[in-house]
Order: sequence, then structure tokens, then C-alpha cells
Amino acid sequence: MLDPFLGSGQVAVISKMLGRQYLGFETVKEYYNFANKRLQKNVYRLKKETKN
Repeated sequence: MLDPFLGSGQVAVISKMLGRQYLGFETVKEYYNFANKRLQKNVYRLKKETKN
């Protein structure tokens, strides 16, 4: 997934959750640092879908 405006890193987080590769660009250092810390936590899981 290519995200030319990384921001908080939401696209990267979802890509990581789905086992996809991602590439994000961010020009604002504060946003980059926030997204980087968010991705390093590595605590993302997918919830299992259940049938009713």
C-alpha cells in the first residue's frame, strides 16, 4: 500500500494488520514520529468474525 500522506499512520497500521507491505511519506516530523511509534508497538490484531 502506498500512502503519500502518512499522517498518524492509519493506512500503515491496517496494512500491517492484514500482513501487507506499506510505504508512507510524511513531511511533518511530529506526524512521522507519532506514526513510527504507533507502528513499533506491534500490538495490532484482527478480530475474528463470528456467524450468528
